Amino acid sequence: MASSRKQEVKLVPAQRNEESLNELKFGDGSVMSLKDLFGKKFDGAVITREFELINKPVQNFVRRDFIFLSRCFYLGTVLGESKSVDTGRMATLDTELLNIFNSVQGLVRKRLTEITALLKQNGADKDEVHTARPMLYRVPIIHPRAFEFLNLLREVDSLHSQREHAWLLGHINPQQRAENFREVMKAVRRIGFVTRMNRIAMWKMLQRAAAEAEGAEGEALRQLASEQAQTLVAEREVDPELAGSVSSESALPDVAGEAALPGEARKPEAVAAAE
Repeated sequence: MASSRKQEVKLVPAQRNEESLNELKFGDGSVMSLKDLFGKKFDGAVITREFELINKPVQNFVRRDFIFLSRCFYLGTVLGESKSVDTGRMATLDTELLNIFNSVQGLVRKRLTEITALLKQNGADKDEVHTARPMLYRVPIIHPRAFEFLNLLREVDSLHSQREHAWLLGHINPQQRAENFREVMKAVRRIGFVTRMNRIAMWKMLQRAAAEAEGAEGEALRQLASEQAQTLVAEREVDPELAGSVSSESALPDVAGEAALPGEARKPEAVAAAE
């Protein structure tokens, strides 16, 4: 009897979580599960956040960069737990991305403060901005940086609204509006670019770790390498920036197309591709 009760306690939360995390919403009508996002082996902690974005340029970042960045952090978390990975290199990649985050966030907050002050100065800070297609999201948070990026996107969305507000009321001219837009979008895209570079670097580290690790850890890493290869190839088809990033990685299509099944030995090729 005690054994039966213990089993029920374990299973009920798992069933509840699976149901609640199969309906992650990305605003454009698409619904994904954790398995769709991170593969069948994902078993990490998750927090979900529901929010609204009203400006299309910012909405595009969720469907593309937020998902890509989250997958990158999932890969980084797994690699960070492996004994076969250079932790110093992982720390360097994280520091580089953190510096970009801080720089972009500082710029966004500075511009938002400037426009908010301009509107208040002209007695126009009470109006509410609307757009034709606001979108609702329910997304997973699996890493602190993913949470930071989500908050950044919400601040960028607010900046877009305030800038349009100031322009519609004639407090900034078309040139100022366009310059502000280009500056902010270029800065946010920089995060996506650095993330793409980091993910390619971690892909190579994963190949090397999968080749060197033995036993259960090696099998798990080879499975992850197979999933990551397939995901990278699929994303490359729809993401021009990613396509440019991996176009010179000649090993990637071969590894994805002939991804080693758990337990299959392809170590020499993996080592060669990682070097």
